[in-house]
Amino acid sequence: RDVRSKYKRRLEKLVKTLSANGFSATIPGGTYFLYVPAPKGVEAGPQFESAEDASQFLIRERSICTVPWDDAGAFLRFSVTYQAATEADEDRLMAELSERLRSDTFRW
Repeated sequence: RDVRSKYKRRLEKLVKTLSANGFSATIPGGTYFLYVPAPKGVEAGPQFESAEDASQFLIRERSICTVPWDDAGAFLRFSVTYQAATEADEDRLMAELSERLRSDTFRW
């Protein structure tokens, strides 16, 4: 299979999963990174002053790895360059991501 079609498919799945969990996500043009606005905090939980704060919360509390970008606003970078042998494996990863994100109600 074509690598571009694999990453496009993965981006579509990631956008769908993040959007279903409150993130403002759209398909980027020509990359395998997805930048989304960082949440400002968690309802009845910590508040985030920056994307760095949000990123640290996600990795420490939910084992979700993102790259913060605060230079042009508070954004989180997700990547679709993860290891998944089959499309079913990709679906399982997105289900796991969704389950971890549903643990919190994010404040935007």
